[in-house]
Amino acid sequence: PEITFAVADDETNAKLMEDFGLSDSGEEINIGIFGADNKKYRMEPTEEFDTEEIIEFLKKFKKGKLKPHIKSQRAPKKQTGPVTVVVANTFNEIVLNPKKDVLIELYAPWCGHCKKLEPIYAELAKKFKSEKNLVIAKLD
Repeated sequence: PEITFAVADDETNAKLMEDFGLSDSGEEINIGIFGADNKKYRMEPTEEFDTEEIIEFLKKFKKGKLKPHIKSQRAPKKQTGPVTVVVANTFNEIVLNPKKDVLIELYAPWCGHCKKLEPIYAELAKKFKSEKNLVIAKLD
């Protein structure tokens, strides 16, 4: 089959709904597709849920016109500290920018080693702030 569908209860599959970014959609019916690339594509909740909406969603998927859903924190509106904050939605733009050299710390807020490194890492970022082609960044 070209596309396989599964029907799932949102209470039983709360984690799956969260992975698709649909846990707070408020809709009775939500549709998502696991692509062959293992990415998740979701149909945005609409006021009028009908057959035509589903058909249009599937056509866009088959033509490769859908953006995959990426689970991400919100990007900061403004970078305030010396260390650039990266989230999943800004990763490609910041970290994979071919015009910049990037040092990125992958950290967890609860990690003791990460907490110890934080002031040293911030000091490093301050020291190299004048280097316009260098980005000192962190990703939670």
